[in-house]
Amino acid sequence: MTQLIQTINKVRKRINPNLKIDGVLITLADMQTKVGKTTLQTLQNTYGSKIRIYDTIIPQGIKAVEGTMAGQSLFTYDKNSKPAIAYQNFCKEVLKIEKQRTRNEASYTR
Repeated sequence: MTQLIQTINKVRKRINPNLKIDGVLITLADMQTKVGKTTLQTLQNTYGSKIRIYDTIIPQGIKAVEGTMAGQSLFTYDKNSKPAIAYQNFCKEVLKIEKQRTRNEASYTR
């Protein structure tokens, strides 16, 4: 994660000063394991005050792998799989955040 933040800062300095990262999405996670839980907690404790870590977590799922191997999107292959539902929830989370951001920006201009 530290290397990612350093790379983003280099890109911002050298190529695109307007580059902004909205947040971190945890994917391929197995939150049933201690490793998954510890990793999430470490990310939140270490980076949570610097960058948004989305609440939605995309779980591992065989349907995602099968869909890729079949050359189909996850939503075409199995829209009711746990990863597909998690991605839908992620979209809702982003839209909710954007709606709040837009509302807040509008209140500042009044």
